[in-house]
Amino acid sequence: MKSVKIVAIIITSILLTVGFYHVFVFKNFFQPQIDNESIEMTFSDDQLTNAPIKDKKSVIKVISYGCKYCASTDEDEKQLIKMLPPDVSYEVIHVAFSGPLQKMAEIFATLQVMGEEEKFRPVLYNAVINQKKDLTNNKVLNQLLEENGINVAEYHKVSEGGGVESKLKRMATISAFYNIPATPIYIIGGKHIIEKKESVTDFANLIKMLVDGK
Repeated sequence: MKSVKIVAIIITSILLTVGFYHVFVFKNFFQPQIDNESIEMTFSDDQLTNAPIKDKKSVIKVISYGCKYCASTDEDEKQLIKMLPPDVSYEVIHVAFSGPLQKMAEIFATLQVMGEEEKFRPVLYNAVINQKKDLTNNKVLNQLLEENGINVAEYHKVSEGGGVESKLKRMATISAFYNIPATPIYIIGGKHIIEKKESVTDFANLIKMLVDGK
């Protein structure tokens, strides 16, 4: 009977701790916008003191090669870029956490340094999502590269270079700082985390409003 009470006390303590973080810490750190369903969270200026993104007129789309919705938004992306003001920069990065996602981020960064990533992206989406290829296995990756005209020796040489290391570090820093909740997600001006739920035109207008600070 005594042991049952002890277990109950432990469980209650855990639930209270989780509740505290949910209600007070998370609520205070993330400020969800209730006037627009697309905005997932907004950071205050104080919270952005050490933010890895400083450009207030920037759009960063965070993707994952294993994300079906990421793959389906590529055409929208081309249309969106045309609609943005010329002074707003647009960039795509791969989410970078530990585990398999780190390997995917490494593939992304390497191909980007080689100037092949954007062209090769649909192949990678298909390989991971539809064909279920394990690209953490170098043998599988090398075969895919060869089949698509990517020089395997050059790829691995580039993957070990400083350019890739720099990109990986930046993507990991962004992923960690903004605690990327899902993909695809858009970071607007380094301040707003939003998900595209509108038409491309409405989404472009929302981005314009946010980068203008309205």
